[in-house]
Amino acid sequence: MKIQSTKHVLLLGAGFTKNFGGLLADEMWYEIFNHEEIQSQPKIKKLMMNNFDYEEIYYSVLKESRDEEGKLLPSEFTDEEKAAIKVATKSAYIHIDENLRRHIIDHPHPTHLHNVNNLIFNIRSQRQDYKFVKDGKTYYFSPDLKNKSFIFTLNQDLFFERLYPNNSNAELSIPGIDNDPDWFTTKFNKPLESPDYRILPTEDELKLIKDSLLELGGYFLIKLHGSCNWISSNGSDMDMMVIGKGKTEQIQNEPLLKHYFEIFEEVLSQDQCRLLIIGYGFGDKHINSIISKAVTDHELKIYILSTLSQKELKKKLTGSESSQDTVIIWEGISGMSTKVKEILVDTDYNLFENEHFYDTFFAKDYIT
Repeated sequence: MKIQSTKHVLLLGAGFTKNFGGLLADEMWYEIFNHEEIQSQPKIKKLMMNNFDYEEIYYSVLKESRDEEGKLLPSEFTDEEKAAIKVATKSAYIHIDENLRRHIIDHPHPTHLHNVNNLIFNIRSQRQDYKFVKDGKTYYFSPDLKNKSFIFTLNQDLFFERLYPNNSNAELSIPGIDNDPDWFTTKFNKPLESPDYRILPTEDELKLIKDSLLELGGYFLIKLHGSCNWISSNGSDMDMMVIGKGKTEQIQNEPLLKHYFEIFEEVLSQDQCRLLIIGYGFGDKHINSIISKAVTDHELKIYILSTLSQKELKKKLTGSESSQDTVIIWEGISGMSTKVKEILVDTDYNLFENEHFYDTFFAKDYIT
């Protein structure tokens, strides 16, 4: 691939949609644990009461083990127990989608989501002319019309599909996914239904479209860990979501997700790229590896919008449980802010913080 992308890239985690009704990992654990299917399975219930990482629980119940000859070994969990964790986890994601749907419905006027819309539009390659006055001088952004723009997300929710149902404002597209004028066949303000699911392309199907995936459109949403309304290309998994341990293997087994990570790595491998990270807890080694390599080899600049203080973030990235990759990520940070709600959620007092943040992240060579 030879991707020409803009220098400003967005990476989102659960902490991003938390502001609009999404759930963090601890809240997901509660949703799954409280589900009647889990409560009816003593073995899984006990497992969850001794482990509060819902992704690890999910993986441990559903994982497959094979012997040296590749033969499938008997699982320690019954089919009924496996079905229970699947149903409960799916229910948690439906709950997230319902929260997001109602949040957007309850605030239909664009002014409420003005801040997040403004961020999305600015990430979009600075395609519109932008000017501001500073110290009595007028400065202009020179719009980048030829390069592609990217939002990478680790979230499997449908926030963007709900926010831009007709895709008329954001001009976003999801590569490899059937992109109807409406991303849902139903209206955006209705619950998720079976016609809203998308089957991912097989390896042979992807080969036919791979070279043209990024040709149509200039702004792309890349769902690195799948989506709660995607079905695996082999039809074996109703929900194509990367959850738990072995994420690299899960990604390698799904052709489109494998290609997504190639795109992610290439975009960040452009020299002097600026990566804005919102709501990601740095718990995924495969993600951290790509980011740290881009810092080391390509002078990637990292900007972090997080509720963690600088001391808390440093401890997370460089503390006793850190890795070489997260240490490099800490050293690659060029800007950070804890003003998450002020910047993402409309308030009456966030104008200064918003402008200050934009001036930090979008800073570039201005033309007077």
